[in-house]
Amino acid sequence: MGWVTGDEGYGGNPKLRAAIEERGLGYALAVACSAEVRTGAGTFRADALVKKVPKRVWQKLSAGRGAKAQRFYDCGVIDPADPAPGHRQVLIRRNRVTGELACLRCYSPDPASLTALVKVAGSRWRAEETLQSEKGLAGLDEHQVRRHPFWIRSVPFVLLAHAFLAEVRAEEHARRPTPRRTGPAVLKDAAPVQHPRRSASPPRRSPARPVRLAPPSAGAISHQPLPATSRGPHVKTTMCRHSANRPSR
Repeated sequence: MGWVTGDEGYGGNPKLRAAIEERGLGYALAVACSAEVRTGAGTFRADALVKKVPKRVWQKLSAGRGAKAQRFYDCGVIDPADPAPGHRQVLIRRNRVTGELACLRCYSPDPASLTALVKVAGSRWRAEETLQSEKGLAGLDEHQVRRHPFWIRSVPFVLLAHAFLAEVRAEEHARRPTPRRTGPAVLKDAAPVQHPRRSASPPRRSPARPVRLAPPSAGAISHQPLPATSRGPHVKTTMCRHSANRPSR
């Protein structure tokens, strides 16, 4: 059985969900936390259903491997009241660190386990990572195409170039695997380095004292005319000279 996954832009489209169901495919599409879900107890917001999920229902499951390690979430499902054929569920995924919630509408022609739904929802991370790689390496977003004929001439070649780069990278890693990192070398006979002990209390410093400035020297200011210049109009100016010997007037 094939699966379709996507973000809120696809999960909030009822026509798209109906088209996927007609083709006999399953889906795990994200919806806004404010979306209304009809249950046997009434209609509630998706984020309000979290308070109605018993603690024993939550399970710690992995949504797949991320950039560094497995991505674990607290997951639970709610069966909505929908008489349509097939198996429909609302998957609620909670981040174990930040508590952020993600709600997904799930459908499958045959019964599907909670682990399978979580893996399908987590596979969207690979698609988003691939799109970011295509934008950075092959320039997927560097076009101004608005019509389908021009889109056909641009985007497929970008995808083909990215596939070629991915194949070359895989062959290079298979030919030259990345060497494993080893820990730092430890000398057996080396004496341990002894660091000087620091006192528990910091050394006392003398309190800061105000700095006194020296008083200005007593003197007079005399005014003397400057010599006249040969260029331009004659301007009478004076020069101030500080004299320490003459008393002030």
